[in-house]
Amino acid sequence: MKKFLIEEWKFLRQGVVADYPFADKIWENLPQRIDDNIIPVPQQGNDYDCGLFVLFFMERFIAEVHERLKKKDLTMFGRKWFKPEEASRMRRIIRDILEEKFKNPSDK
Repeated sequence: MKKFLIEEWKFLRQGVVADYPFADKIWENLPQRIDDNIIPVPQQGNDYDCGLFVLFFMERFIAEVHERLKKKDLTMFGRKWFKPEEASRMRRIIRDILEEKFKNPSDK
C-alpha cells in the first residue's frame, strides 16, 4: 500500500490530475503514517475460490468498516472473521446474477 501511495503521489505531482481532494502536506507525509500490518484472514481451501473470497472480503469490509479505519478496528479481522463457506456462497449469487442477465439480455 505504501508503494502504491508513493507512486500515486508522484503521478499527481506531474500535473496530470489537476484537482485532488488532499492538501500537498497530507500526501507528502502519508507514506510515513501508514503501518505495514499483515492481518490474517480466512483463506480458501482450494485453488479456484480466490476471486470469490476477494469479492466477499470487499463486501464484508464495506459493510462492516466505519468511514475511517483505525488501529483499534483491526481486531475485527482475523482467521475467524467469517467462515469460508460464507465466501463460497458468492458462487451462487454470481451464478444467479449471470443467469438473470442471460435470460434478459436487453436489460441494462
